Amino acid sequence: MSSRFSHRLYLRYAVQYPIIFGASFCVGEGHLLDLSFRGCSIHCDRRLPVGEPVRLGVLLPDRAKALSIENGIIKWAQDGRFGVEFLDLSLDTRQRLNRELRGALIHRLERRGHEPFIGGKDEFVNYDEGSAN
Repeated sequence: MSSRFSHRLYLRYAVQYPIIFGASFCVGEGHLLDLSFRGCSIHCDRRLPVGEPVRLGVLLPDRAKALSIENGIIKWAQDGRFGVEFLDLSLDTRQRLNRELRGALIHRLERRGHEPFIGGKDEFVNYDEGSAN
């Protein structure tokens, strides 16, 4: 396992949510590939530099206003994807993110009949797939 992944504390959930992002030099659209309490990975047609601050607007399935992440940083970029670490989330954002991830976990547990988390390739994104926390 690469050292950039050895510090992960949270499970990442595979998702397919539309996203709008903004950096100092561009605004773009893409799709969220995975999501955790500390970060996400995004597929898009733009190349963003590692270390660039970024803002995100995640369009969650609840169809409420977009989940706004005002303070993120690009941790890696490769092959039309990039990973973002979330920094200093607002209370509202933390609560909405917590509800979304808790709902995803409950849904997956119900769907899988309470099988163990390990070994289910469709349950969570694999740690060696290059995604942010």
